[in-house]
Amino acid sequence: MVCSIVEGCSVVLSSPWASFFGLPVSLIGAVYYGVILLLIVWYLSNRSAAFLQILLAISTVGFIASLGFLYLQIFVLTAFCEFCLLSLVTTTIIWISVLVQTYRPGDTMIT
Repeated sequence: MVCSIVEGCSVVLSSPWASFFGLPVSLIGAVYYGVILLLIVWYLSNRSAAFLQILLAISTVGFIASLGFLYLQIFVLTAFCEFCLLSLVTTTIIWISVLVQTYRPGDTMIT
């Protein structure tokens, strides 16, 4: 993978933390984003508070995992992957959006 903004993608992607139980973390991330997308579509189609709660739980796990990977990049690997950083920003935006939607005063509908 070629990184154009920061150096260190090869260090990050070849580190022991680049896989989890033998699966590439990037694949797990792709599945995570797919599940998030499906849950958002389902939530928007039926406005179920249950889907919103599931979305909050999954996005919270993704956010915490992203923070953990950021910690590894800063303090353990001292190398950065721009795609990992972009994923962190995306996951943070998703998590904050779902958090605001979940705890918004009044109803839980997106208007």
